[in-house]
Amino acid sequence: MTWLRTFKIWWYWLWRAMLATVIVSLIVGFFLGIFLFPFVSSETTATLIGNIIGGGIGIYFGLWVLKSLPEKEFSDFSVVLVARDPETKGDDT
Repeated sequence: MTWLRTFKIWWYWLWRAMLATVIVSLIVGFFLGIFLFPFVSSETTATLIGNIIGGGIGIYFGLWVLKSLPEKEFSDFSVVLVARDPETKGDDT
């Protein structure tokens, strides 16, 4: 594994995960600001709720992009998952 290939994989993951996270977080944050936060009594509680929801959105999209990585064909390589034991049958689709 070269540094260039490592960078290509990281970049593939980073910009897609960040773009999806930012777009969805802006939309969700807009609706939270309108429908939820007016009913929250303190700024600390609103910040905590926003951070938890934003963190969840970031984790979800980070994993979503990572899951799509084996389908991507880079210019000079592709990422493949190979089971260590052929008898092991993974049930994690």
